[in-house]
Amino acid sequence: MFREWVTLVRRKRLTNNIKNMADSKVKKAESIHKLVQEISDAKKHLVGNFLVIGRNLTVIQETKLWRYYGDHLKNIRDFFKELGFSNAKGYHYINIWKQFGEYLLDQKIEVEYLGVARLQKLLPLVNDENKADWVAKANTIPRMEDFDNEIKEAKGMMPTDQCECLKEMQEFYTRCSVCDKYRKRDKSYFKELCLGEKEKL
Repeated sequence: MFREWVTLVRRKRLTNNIKNMADSKVKKAESIHKLVQEISDAKKHLVGNFLVIGRNLTVIQETKLWRYYGDHLKNIRDFFKELGFSNAKGYHYINIWKQFGEYLLDQKIEVEYLGVARLQKLLPLVNDENKADWVAKANTIPRMEDFDNEIKEAKGMMPTDQCECLKEMQEFYTRCSVCDKYRKRDKSYFKELCLGEKEKL
């Protein structure tokens, strides 16, 4: 009788464990799908977030509302610092809003790869006639290097994917590990460096 009871308890535990594992797998599957959906939503709202920043900074700049944020602010640059933005970053948001804001909102573009960095690179190139094409490229080209090559071609420069990188055209640099400064070097520097290493061996 006791053996049967132990066997029954073990079966029940095994059944419960299997059920708990199944419930656990279902919960984990639900969790991962929820997290992935949140990631997708966040990616879509990324454009919205930086557009809101750009729009608000534009309104603040144009109406000089920054004056009412505090008596210690002398200009818009002080206001940018107050928000934790560099001058360049603050103006980039404003310029991106002015060039792309209304267009992106009107078109309701679903974001794939579009972001501040790409739109910032487009500012000198874009006008009303080519805006749609450039925004489409910025949003559909996955690799930044490929996107940069599109910009280089538009500027009449040699894209990296078409350059043969001839030895005589390459430049060599070293970086100081203390101050992080880069210095241009010629090939003889590296030859001397290699010879010095061989002598140590």
